[in-house]
Amino acid sequence: PNDALIDVTGDSLIVCTARNLARALTAKGTKVFEYNYTHEIGFSSLAGMGPTHGTDVALTWGWAEVAPDATEDDRAVGAALLDYWSRFAYTGDPNGDGAPKWPAFDADTEPELVFDNPLSTTSGRKRDKCNFWAALWAAP
Repeated sequence: PNDALIDVTGDSLIVCTARNLARALTAKGTKVFEYNYTHEIGFSSLAGMGPTHGTDVALTWGWAEVAPDATEDDRAVGAALLDYWSRFAYTGDPNGDGAPKWPAFDADTEPELVFDNPLSTTSGRKRDKCNFWAALWAAP
């Protein structure tokens, strides 16, 4: 029951809301880059808890570089996050410097970069569930 509750709240309030925002912004001509953070950190009291909310921010700010029990995967994901965010802040595009391509959002394919080690891309993640929530929210 706890996993089901996490799925329902996570999908309806976070994943699908982000998807709807990405769709609305791209329809207005704004370039959007979606990501899914799936890395489970190997250090601190959060180790073993799965990819928890906010640990992407901790890795971006270099926690894995100073934590003595951080893993090589923690450092790799942290470096990738910092590199992509830095390029995005500096140029408006997270891509470059030979990094794997982060595709811009497209409403038909719904691509996103998956932050884990190794980095990967996916498309259409949770499309059916988000279509369900969209239909439910649009119901009279």
